Amino acid sequence: MKRVFITIILILSMVVLLADCSGSGGVVGSGGGTSNGPSISSNGSNVSNGSNGSNGSNGSNGTNGSSGTNGTNGSSGTNGTNGSSGTNGTNGTNGLSTLISVVSEPSGTNCANGGYKVNVGLDKNNNGVLDPSEITSSFYICNGTNGTNGTNGTNGTNGTNGTNGFNSLVSIVSEPSGSNCEYGGLKVSSGLDNGSNGGIANDGILQPGEVTSTTYVCNGAGINWVDVTTSTVQAVPNTGYMADSSTQVIITLPTSTSLKMGDIIEVSGVGTGGWKIEQNAGQSIVDDVETIVNLWTQVCKHFPGKWTSDDSSSNDTKLVAVTSGGGIYSSSDDGMTWIQKFAPDADCKSGASSSDCTKLVALILGGGTSAPPLFQSTTPGTGGSISGGQYSAVELQYIGDNKFMVLSHEGDLIVK
Repeated sequence: MKRVFITIILILSMVVLLADCSGSGGVVGSGGGTSNGPSISSNGSNVSNGSNGSNGSNGSNGTNGSSGTNGTNGSSGTNGTNGSSGTNGTNGTNGLSTLISVVSEPSGTNCANGGYKVNVGLDKNNNGVLDPSEITSSFYICNGTNGTNGTNGTNGTNGTNGTNGFNSLVSIVSEPSGSNCEYGGLKVSSGLDNGSNGGIANDGILQPGEVTSTTYVCNGAGINWVDVTTSTVQAVPNTGYMADSSTQVIITLPTSTSLKMGDIIEVSGVGTGGWKIEQNAGQSIVDDVETIVNLWTQVCKHFPGKWTSDDSSSNDTKLVAVTSGGGIYSSSDDGMTWIQKFAPDADCKSGASSSDCTKLVALILGGGTSAPPLFQSTTPGTGGSISGGQYSAVELQYIGDNKFMVLSHEGDLIVK
């Protein structure tokens, strides 16, 4: 565009120059005057220039000039401020867990040699178990067929003979009373006759260095006898008491908490006063002997025969008795008079009655000559006791559950 403008200016300048050079002189006016032109001097000098002619028409536009070079880019503007964050979207629903179950698959169309069936699906009811209705796909892991047996390998070479083993030895020696055996016993040691720890191998003697195991066989509690001349004594486990007084000696049993199963208490009557064993709360003494007897007061009189068993009504006023070869008798007046109720052909050894003594039962022996022993037990608690006189004795053993058992006795004992 700049080039076109310059061209137009040049053309206009040329037109002006040409007009200046070709202007004609003014005409001579009539009356001697001149019009629009200078007067001609006398000496014929040049007249003044005439007025400019009118502008010529514009020339055609020149060709466009070549484009100028581009200017450099301006510097970048500053970044705009960040827009505010949008609101959070709503949470999506939880997905379902995928479950897999593996069950055995029997031999059949799915697995010729059996295998496993693997089921896959979503836990739609969230019970942690892949229910049949939740299975979406299944596949099988099948056992392969058994291969044919390989050929037997060749026999290996025989190994070298092993060395001879050592004999086992056992040593048994006495063990004194102490931490290993409270009341002494036996020490049993064992081991191999291998000469370990400086011993001599295969000498047939179990030496200390060859011992690998030791056990103890301990004696039971021994009895320590005490001569008692006082009227009372508190018994301790595994002790014997000699009641050595002219008055009765009362021996109180140890409390059950201080006793171990198998502990022994022994009492013997040395003095004329005899002895009495008293119990603690809950304790009792049991036995299976006939010669332990209770205290009796004679109330029955005029009994016609030798009785072998008896019983009474609940108020003890009516009695029933069984005689050897004489049948069953009853009494309603405390034994003052007796009436025979039954006379069997065989011996009656035992009998019993109902609480009102109207119903009777008897045991008829089938030829036996002895009856089973009585089972006696003291009254549980502090009211129960066993006592004996001079030259009587008893051996008790604690059997647990607050009970003592009579192991042996001498003489008649009174049980309460």
